[in-house]
Amino acid sequence: ASPLTLAKGRTGVLRVTVNRVPTGPTIVPHTNSATSLVTVPPTVTVPAGALFADFPVTTQNEGTATITASLNSTSANAQVVVIAPEVDAITVTPATPTVFATEPVQFTATATMTDGTTQSLTPGVTWTSMNPNVATGGASNGLVTALAAGQVTIRATSGGATGYAVV
Repeated sequence: ASPLTLAKGRTGVLRVTVNRVPTGPTIVPHTNSATSLVTVPPTVTVPAGALFADFPVTTQNEGTATITASLNSTSANAQVVVIAPEVDAITVTPATPTVFATEPVQFTATATMTDGTTQSLTPGVTWTSMNPNVATGGASNGLVTALAAGQVTIRATSGGATGYAVV
């Protein structure tokens, strides 16, 4: 099976499956080869009448861990690969500046990463004016120039995350 790949700071789900439907709740213990990389509960309970139960995997550091579920004389392994943090959200500042036509505004984009850290993205995002008749886009540096009276949304995009400001 392919590994469960998660960005640092994300939580994923693994599933333990039993061969026969239990008549009562079945507790399945887990072992974790790398407790400094991921955390999992020490056991998961498969409910009576069910063939599986899901349990959370919380990432802490980058690397690969092997989670082993054992029941009776059978065990199964799942690999969890923790990769570098990804952009979770983008904050654009200033959020609501007021400017006159022909005035430039320097926007900045700050990413909140999946592990809670922040980093500047200003030169690394795609800047877009949602109304190019009112203001020009920010190209790659976040510098936007007002062209005419009106309100315009400026969008900063990186990967799947987007932040906005209104001028």
